[in-house]
Amino acid sequence: MVRHDTKSWVVGSFLAASIILVPAPTVAADLANGKEVYAVRCLKCHAEDGKGSPRMVQMLQVEIPDFTSKRVQDKSDQELFQVINKGKGKMPGFQWSMDEKDREDVLAYVRTLNTR
Repeated sequence: MVRHDTKSWVVGSFLAASIILVPAPTVAADLANGKEVYAVRCLKCHAEDGKGSPRMVQMLQVEIPDFTSKRVQDKSDQELFQVINKGKGKMPGFQWSMDEKDREDVLAYVRTLNTR
């Protein structure tokens, strides 16, 4: 009979879940700051209009999502925040290199790109 340490299992499961789940932003966003941070951190690949830089698509040989598309805009804040934090494909994550408030502001700014 194999005995399992229930405490270790519960703690381990909690830690695994806390690593995977990233809370969505909860504070009021500063769109001007979001635009400024986007210009410094995101514009090179995602372009000013959020539709993706054709030059970077060709250079990196990847699909860069169109932030103005229904596919992206229909994603939850939590899903998009997860990508900003952890990265996706060749995109690096910014969880450790960008202030949380800046990441929240960038997300809010990205949400405005579908109105242009």
